[in-house]
Amino acid sequence: MNDLDNAREKLGEAVQTLASGTGPLRQRLYNCYRDLGVLDPARLADEHEGLAQGLEELKNAFTWLPASDERPDLGRLYGTLDALDKDEAQKLAQRVVGLYEDGCRELYTRERPG
Repeated sequence: MNDLDNAREKLGEAVQTLASGTGPLRQRLYNCYRDLGVLDPARLADEHEGLAQGLEELKNAFTWLPASDERPDLGRLYGTLDALDKDEAQKLAQRVVGLYEDGCRELYTRERPG
């Protein structure tokens, strides 16, 4: 499996987690990040710069705040997700779906005959 196929697969798993996972949206976002966390944007950068940049920005959006003072052991991911209000959490979920769509489009364009 090449890097683009792997990225599409992991993004698909992240979308599936958001759509059919149980629990509140923040919990599903946390689980979604576990799917995305294994992807390395640098491995996509040479051939798929736009997707690599989108993935890097998305991963940063999940971890841009420091760990919360109450639970420093939980790290930046929890610190960020705890700080999101409902609208921000929904926008983050929409960014995951959008990046998945971009990955599928790029894969389709690459494999389309002609």
